[in-house]
Amino acid sequence: MLDGSGLFPGDAIVPELTHHRDPVEGSPFTVTCSVIHTCPSHVPSLAWSHGTKENIIVAQKDILHRNWETQSILTFIPTEKYDHTEVSCMASYHGTCKEHLHCLCKT
Repeated sequence: MLDGSGLFPGDAIVPELTHHRDPVEGSPFTVTCSVIHTCPSHVPSLAWSHGTKENIIVAQKDILHRNWETQSILTFIPTEKYDHTEVSCMASYHGTCKEHLHCLCKT
């Protein structure tokens, strides 16, 4: 039986991380965390391990056939402290799932 999220119990919402280039120290770097779901009234919550509200844009879009995509777009300027660290996005809805990006900043 489906729960309020449109998922079967035990299904995990696994976020997908995308970026278009490798991070470079001192240059803005953008990473998008997205998750597909079927219930726009019960949107999954996406949270980042880095960044603040000022660095994050959240968008919701209808991708047809009763499927929705929630995106959280993080932009930050990598510094040396980010070298060899993970930037992770966590999706939560009746459970938690995490996806990591290993950030190797070029100097």
